[in-house]
Amino acid sequence: MTSETKADTRPDTNAPTPCTHCTRLNDERHEAELRGDKSAAVDALVLLRRHWRATHHAPGGEAAQGG
Repeated sequence: MTSETKADTRPDTNAPTPCTHCTRLNDERHEAELRGDKSAAVDALVLLRRHWRATHHAPGGEAAQGG
């Protein structure tokens, strides 16, 4: 997988008002991938998804389901 492909899978952090927490977690994930640290990259991705669902109400998240 090329770095260009990895960049394409990064969540959109170019929202009108970027979330600093999303940006930090996404940067941590990307840096871990560049280091080849797959465990840290997955950990950061899990934290990013949990944050997104809890804070930004992504479809399928607890906030979106009302619970």
